[in-house]
Amino acid sequence: MERGQLILWKDHLFELLMSMATKKSITTVLKIIGSREIFCVTNVYGPPIVDDRIQFFNTIRKTNDELPYPHKIIGGDFNMILNLSE
Repeated sequence: MERGQLILWKDHLFELLMSMATKKSITTVLKIIGSREIFCVTNVYGPPIVDDRIQFFNTIRKTNDELPYPHKIIGGDFNMILNLSE
């Protein structure tokens, strides 16, 4: 079963300028209405397979490096653990 990702915003507060998706992330560029402030929001679902994580993080880095906006939020489920007791 495939699982989905979702980014929601209030359309009376934010204007969607751009959106792109990969298999493991969604990135949106939003502008605050009535402001010049523009920022990127990336929602991720990290791969559970350790060997796939380097490519995953490289893709996230490349996507965000290509967007010229200074404000970026990256969140979601990275499928990472801090210690073995988790």
